[in-house]
Amino acid sequence: MLSPKPAQKTRCRQIAGEDLDALAGLLAGGFERTTRSYWTAGFRRMEALPAIEGMPRFGYMLDCYGTPVVALLMISSMRGTRVFCNLSSWYVDPLFRSHSNLLVSMATKLAAVSYLNISPAPATWRLIEALGFTRYNDGRSAVIAALVPRS
Repeated sequence: MLSPKPAQKTRCRQIAGEDLDALAGLLAGGFERTTRSYWTAGFRRMEALPAIEGMPRFGYMLDCYGTPVVALLMISSMRGTRVFCNLSSWYVDPLFRSHSNLLVSMATKLAAVSYLNISPAPATWRLIEALGFTRYNDGRSAVIAALVPRS
């Protein structure tokens, strides 16, 4: 854990391939039920997805003197000509909570992109709504299978 310093050098930027190992450690520490290998496997799956022009491959991070302290993973896809982006696995080191809005602003700046958060933790719902997101279905949905006879 980093100790607060009066003149901390923090910067917000896209996550690069060389950041993934350190981010796996940050996320494993922030999401208690996960491990470093869980995150590295997830990053490998993200690398295999097709790149979407103008969108970051992994998302955005905030680093302090080169150490990741905030991460927001982004999984983007095309549906027709429209880009959809799921904001996923957002973790903020407690010492850097005041910086988290900077990261969200940076990550959601493209007006032509539809941003989603399909699996927010209940404790984050009020914060996400304060950022301008609207609730779609309160986490409840129904799926009905349609059986079609084969000809």
